[in-house]
Amino acid sequence: MISRYLADAESVFEKFSSIIDDTLLQTLTFGDEKGAISGDIYFTDESLLVFLEVINTQKHVKVKYKYQYMNKDKVLIFRYDNAPHHQELSSFPHHKHVTTGVIASSEPNLLSVLSEIESLIIL
Repeated sequence: MISRYLADAESVFEKFSSIIDDTLLQTLTFGDEKGAISGDIYFTDESLLVFLEVINTQKHVKVKYKYQYMNKDKVLIFRYDNAPHHQELSSFPHHKHVTTGVIASSEPNLLSVLSEIESLIIL
């Protein structure tokens, strides 16, 4: 059920309260099985994660996602997404943009992305 997925996604933020300064979140539901969560997460070092997940819980898939992490000057550190480009990658359509280009990547989730950010933030 989509309401449960969205509630679980929001609860992930509590696990990272030591590095999160503020969150601006939006959730949308389209019936019982489809929905979206998006937002901006501001971190204690002034970096920012802008993200979007469009979910179909009936099919157990993220229809679309992006997790764009930037430093305090809004310069890209990394971005995961499943936009249908970079067909040359073995993980197509999943990929990760890094400062040196684009690399193959598995599909991340909020927990894994926030864990990666946590490892980059010096407390």
